[in-house]
Amino acid sequence: MAPIKHTLDSKIVAATVMVNRAIVTRTGKVKLEIGDNQVSLKDLPLTLIENSVRVSGEGPEGAKIIGVELKKEYLVEVKDEKLKELEKSIEALVLQEAAMRNELEEMNANLGIMNELAKTVSTDLARGYSRKQIDVSDLDKAVKYIISQMNETHSRVRAKNVEIVNLQKKINALRGEMSRLSSMQEKETNVVNVDIEASVAGDFDLAVEYAVYGAEWHPIYDARVSTEDMTVDFTYYGIVQQNTGENWNNTLITLSTAPDAPSTALPEIQPWYINLYEPARNTVTRSGSKKGMMMQEQQAALPMPCTVPMGSASKMDEGGLGGLTDGFMAEKKAPAKNQVARVETSGETVVYKIEKPSDVPSESETPKKLMIGKFGLPVEIRYLSIPKVVPEVYTKAKITNSTEFMFLPGEVNLFSDSEFIGASCIENVAPTEKFSFSLGITKAIKVKRGLTKREVTSGGVVHKDKRIRFAYRIKVENNKKSEARITIKDQIPISQHEKIKIEDVSYGEGTEPTKKNDMGILDWSFILSPGKKKNIDLEFSVVYPTEFTLEGELD
Repeated sequence: MAPIKHTLDSKIVAATVMVNRAIVTRTGKVKLEIGDNQVSLKDLPLTLIENSVRVSGEGPEGAKIIGVELKKEYLVEVKDEKLKELEKSIEALVLQEAAMRNELEEMNANLGIMNELAKTVSTDLARGYSRKQIDVSDLDKAVKYIISQMNETHSRVRAKNVEIVNLQKKINALRGEMSRLSSMQEKETNVVNVDIEASVAGDFDLAVEYAVYGAEWHPIYDARVSTEDMTVDFTYYGIVQQNTGENWNNTLITLSTAPDAPSTALPEIQPWYINLYEPARNTVTRSGSKKGMMMQEQQAALPMPCTVPMGSASKMDEGGLGGLTDGFMAEKKAPAKNQVARVETSGETVVYKIEKPSDVPSESETPKKLMIGKFGLPVEIRYLSIPKVVPEVYTKAKITNSTEFMFLPGEVNLFSDSEFIGASCIENVAPTEKFSFSLGITKAIKVKRGLTKREVTSGGVVHKDKRIRFAYRIKVENNKKSEARITIKDQIPISQHEKIKIEDVSYGEGTEPTKKNDMGILDWSFILSPGKKKNIDLEFSVVYPTEFTLEGELD
């Protein structure tokens, strides 16, 4: 006996968005009759992923779901080679993207290994150098080699991320084209048939869940730092865009960190090659070469913003009522409450459930910006300066993630004391973890470095060495309304010849460095009260045979 057929009038009520797909939930009500019933959901998009359909329901006592099938319904029998070509191209690009993500994972793992190796090598080499067990040239070669390898790997990671983003754009464009062609020709749609056996007639609430390609989300953040109040308002957004072929109207959106296609196969181990290291031969001019290298190394220590595409910074929250309320009687008002998503975890996956339903149309050029949460986070403001290199003071904010949320890699729009200063980015930040931003240059703290003494003593009859005595003074002034945590960096020269000596290093009263290393780098870290000044004095002598001509930066 043929089943009693029904067509379900359904609507999308929920969508869970992942890296490049989504899980959609449709619900509807159907009136079952006694016996075998077949309920059909028609006009489902071609982006629906085969074998992803799941059904559930509630109805009259004894009702059973006994079968589910996914079918193609051909409205117009037209064979289109273009659609087949698009499908093949998409499949090839998806495989290419998965391979790229595996490469990226390996590179990040290598970076972690190199970081640990750098720490170990730096400690061992510094210890050997201090005990004169190794030559400074060996130390220099080892450090430069590790740095060059890490820089090369970082460059490869950045390049690979750009490749993946460009590839995703190609995939989404092809899927959009495929969806457009399919809808124009109306040649086929997906249909889900659900077989239900009922011993009692009555209403049955059916829920159908399926996965679709063509949806994606990524995080973006606003960080508004107050350097006076030492606070930061941190807003977490999810940017959602989809071209699945069906509109999500009044839909509960969930954002998931689940990976696109986790690998289940154990990777192959590759050969481990060891060979003779041959250093690169760089050609530099003798004049000023040491100074140039020193400038580059010291400038690398300054905080630098993360590079992001132009025009990507968000200014949606910069506006206000301005003067529109002038002249009107002020009403007593309360600050608006911010929406906060509900966080759930399952293994390594975190999902953010947006509480309020949203509209996310298909193939819209404007992504949907959903607030995941807004938080007041603890922040520590520090001011850093290397006046020997640049006479500027840089502001650095170290923020603690005191929420239960995992902050994913993404772009951050930075505001310092209500002023938009640019965009940066963050990597994964777990709850309780700290992360930092450079907030640019402050004019409220002044730093000036000057040479106060340069005395030259020529060699005598017995001692034929030449001695140059240098003295420097660094002046620091805090013009802020609050105290400031300040770190000043300077250095003393390092001899690379046994007959060139650095002697009689001394500091002004109360200005002993808080940190110094074997490379001659000196740190002074201190708290300076508002309106106060501080002087840092540094002296040393360079002693060498009179017949020597020195190479290096000497004021």
